[in-house]
Parts: sequence; C-alpha cells; structure tokens
Amino acid sequence: MAETSSDEIILSYLSSFYPSEHILLVPPAITYWIMNCSDTNSLKDFLKPLNLPSKKLIIFPVNDNDDVSRADGGNQGRPVDFGGPVPC
Repeated sequence: MAETSSDEIILSYLSSFYPSEHILLVPPAITYWIMNCSDTNSLKDFLKPLNLPSKKLIIFPVNDNDDVSRADGGNQGRPVDFGGPVPC
C-alpha cells in the first residue's frame, strides 16, 4: 500500500473547495524545489507544464527549512499567494 503524506491530503482537500483552471495550489515539495533549484535552465523547463501565465492566482506553501538535504524539514509552512502577471 502506498504511503500518502499529510501534505498530499491537505493539498487535495483544499483543491476540492474551488476547482478552477485559473487557480494553482502548488504542492509543498514543488515549492521547495523551485526555491532551492540553482539551475535556472532546468527550472524553466520544469515550470513550463504548470502554465503559470494562464493562472489568476498561484499559492505557494513555504516554510523556513534551509537544509536542502531534508525536504520535509523546517517549521510550519505559510501560504504565499501570487495574484498578477506571472514573469516567465
């Protein structure tokens, strides 16, 4: 049986409230990778499928983890929203 993280459960629950192609709730692991990716070319390729310019609201859950060897580290996360033109 596959293990489901609490982040995945919360993401699914919150996404079900207002399903819309114009709103993107970015999974915590993806937000963490975006924040810590040092290869900008790889990052650009990774972000293309998210189609960020088409979104009216993008929500990134972030925390204070600065140890890239522990993706599940850090203290309680905070949602950060971006509502406006996406600079891609």
